[in-house]
Amino acid sequence: MAMKTGYMNILQSVESDKEILDKEWKSINWKSIEYAIFKIQKRIYEAEKEGKYRKSNNYARLLVNDKRSLLYSIYVVTKRNKGRRTSGIDGMVIKTDSERMAIFYKLCEYKISLHNPKPTRRINIPKKNNKTRPLGIPSIIDRIYQQICKLALEPMWESKFETISYGFRPARGTKDAIAKIHRGVRGLKKKYIFEGDFKSCFDNLNHQHILDKIDGFPLKNLIKRWLEAGYIENNLFYETRVGTPQGGIISPLLANIALDGMEEALNISYRKKKYGNGGITYVNTSKYNVIRYADDFIILCETLEDANAIYNLLEEYLKERGLNLAPDKTKITHIKDGFDFVGYNIRCYKSHNHNKILTKASNESIKSFKKKAKNIIRNCYPWNIEESIIKLNHLINGTGYYWRIGANKSLFAKMDNYIYELWMRQVKRWYPKKSIKWIVNKHFKTSNHPQYKWKWTFTDPTSGYQVDRMSWIKIKYPFIMKYGATPYDYRFDEYFQKESFRTSFECLFGR
Repeated sequence: MAMKTGYMNILQSVESDKEILDKEWKSINWKSIEYAIFKIQKRIYEAEKEGKYRKSNNYARLLVNDKRSLLYSIYVVTKRNKGRRTSGIDGMVIKTDSERMAIFYKLCEYKISLHNPKPTRRINIPKKNNKTRPLGIPSIIDRIYQQICKLALEPMWESKFETISYGFRPARGTKDAIAKIHRGVRGLKKKYIFEGDFKSCFDNLNHQHILDKIDGFPLKNLIKRWLEAGYIENNLFYETRVGTPQGGIISPLLANIALDGMEEALNISYRKKKYGNGGITYVNTSKYNVIRYADDFIILCETLEDANAIYNLLEEYLKERGLNLAPDKTKITHIKDGFDFVGYNIRCYKSHNHNKILTKASNESIKSFKKKAKNIIRNCYPWNIEESIIKLNHLINGTGYYWRIGANKSLFAKMDNYIYELWMRQVKRWYPKKSIKWIVNKHFKTSNHPQYKWKWTFTDPTSGYQVDRMSWIKIKYPFIMKYGATPYDYRFDEYFQKESFRTSFECLFGR
């Protein structure tokens, strides 16, 4: 059953009861709702882990039809997500609390399993290689329903995902992937790197392969309709016979489901190992180590022959999923030559007759940071200094915290000097007839940081806002994630509390 009510109808219903709806939204106890969802998610995970698939599907059905899931999904899609201000083909953007409450009541009238998705709105965004990446922006209703679907499907698959997958998964990220690489190349036993990249992965994934993998899931038919909904570009409709659109909330999860199985294709197996203190881990006993982040992956190999054999070993795996390896990005590298992965360069260096593995920011990511910083500063003028400093500080801290898991302390100082020089040149453009002394007295002050006092900090003389320094960020090397760790498993509650200083609940809901 399709939605019969457009954006204007919802706005009209809001206008008459705006204050009441606004008050209702503000009175919601979000923590209570999130805990209720989390409780059902853990039951889904546990039932799936124990092989009780009928039970897990029943819990999933309960969760996707729970009004608390709908309410929470509206909150996530319209308040938390980065794309909340971007509309699909329906032109609908939810901005106010009263509109959020109104759409909740409207969607309560419909059954999610009968929803008929709209085509996505196709836009193309530039990539680093001067090419473009197509994004499919779903309608706001589709995004809400996709978030509901994800709430149930994610814990189901977290119980069976390979541990070598780190992209778009709860409580996992690039730092965990890098830590795994360090462990894998330690001692240089596995010194050949198979750098793999799927060619247009999201655009070519086989629909039937995805649907076969989620067989039995209560909203399988809705997912099928999303995959086949097509897209609109330049006012023309195009069918989608393959692929899952980048831009959809559920797309990264569906891609992970489709790509799961690489370890099986490479015949990778694990042996249980017990420690004297009663702890248990699992040791890879194979000649390959896989680390995958979304559609990028590397395989650590012992010999060059092992690395070359991967092409044949992955042939059936790729065929089932409708994929091919990108020939321009797939190659075999020796660890001493180094390789780039998720914005880092990993390489073996000779140090005092010892081999040392170092992780540094890749040249590509450094260039990207410099370009962004330069654009912000070059577009800054005396009347928008505060706004520019806020943007630049966001870039400095975001990039610095991403880079801090590598040996990047000297790089941080270089980036600080680069930014200082950009500011000095920019201010000279503003005041070409003023002396350096005048410029320094007006715009370069001692930092007000509680710990670090730097005398040449660019400052907005009106508001007092100052540019942060990347070198203030402390280097923090990542720990190896425990085998099979997931916040949906109560057995890892203590582990997440100890290692990430967050509870399992906070890892998922961010509170």
